[in-house]
Amino acid sequence: MSGTQPTDKLSRLEADVRAARSELAATVDELAGWFEPKTRLTAAKDRGRQLLRDAADPAADPAARKHARIVLGVTAAATAAVVAGLVSRLARR
Repeated sequence: MSGTQPTDKLSRLEADVRAARSELAATVDELAGWFEPKTRLTAAKDRGRQLLRDAADPAADPAARKHARIVLGVTAAATAAVVAGLVSRLARR
């Protein structure tokens, strides 16, 4: 009986290693997909659409609505500043 214990332990360890390798491979595949440009672009579009919905929907959670309005306001202000800077630079030429 003592002869089978090391074999059982070795079999369990090998099974654990196979499971860990499989889990690692799945994690790497998931990360690789997450960093694809198309995936990132789709996620950014979805976040932008959600911000617009939250800002405009009176039934949205008040905290989400406030956050969305702040983000959109800051984005609009930054865009206006960039456009004003470009116009100013072009006007000087």
